[in-house]
Amino acid sequence: MTESIPPGTPQAPPPSEPEQYGPAWEWRGQLGAASALWTTFREVVFAPSETFRLARREGGLREPYLYCLAMGMFSAIAGFLISFPLRQRGIEYMAEMTQNLPPRMQRIYERFETHPGWSFTTTLLAILVFAPIALTVAVFVFSGINHLFMMLFGGARRGFETTFRATAYATGACAALKIIPSCVGGLLYLVVMPIILIIALAEMHETDTWRAVAAVAAPGVILGCCIGGLLVIFAGVIYRMMGIG
Repeated sequence: MTESIPPGTPQAPPPSEPEQYGPAWEWRGQLGAASALWTTFREVVFAPSETFRLARREGGLREPYLYCLAMGMFSAIAGFLISFPLRQRGIEYMAEMTQNLPPRMQRIYERFETHPGWSFTTTLLAILVFAPIALTVAVFVFSGINHLFMMLFGGARRGFETTFRATAYATGACAALKIIPSCVGGLLYLVVMPIILIIALAEMHETDTWRAVAAVAAPGVILGCCIGGLLVIFAGVIYRMMGIG
């Protein structure tokens, strides 16, 4: 039998939702820029569910854009500085391998080796000039594609700003993985980034995980189908030109 509550008795308030205050980058005024960069990377990569559940859904595009730009530039510059000695060693190895080539081939290789586009200074300047432009275009286009497919799959419960914030923080943090030398960093990025992006979109839009999975996977599937179709057409043209079939 249910006990009745006397009129006028104060009742406990319903449990409130956790306050959305993160990520740490948006508190860099108190934490310091370097500490906020590292803390946000650690939160996003190692605790993405909690991080994006507590992340602000709104607050403007400026903060997530600056974080993505800062991490992207760090990844590009650090990756170049780490890989440059390895590239130089590769050039030296190729020089040793080409000692027995005919003189004409050696002259071609020497022009290729000493081309100014391969110098340390020129490459670093190109990164400093063009990387910010490429990163800016990429994060806005990628966010737009993510939001479009979130809408198509019924997962966009909030506006583009929320999708942009999720995309910028997820891709920005994962960009640091690409500084790992050789192809290891790039492969790790390709594996980890989509997983974290799915978590970010699902948590910040407060929607089903399968909708975020579909939204992230669909562009890749469509692109793969288009490339596969073009390859089939190209192969068919080659076969006809060669008189096969």
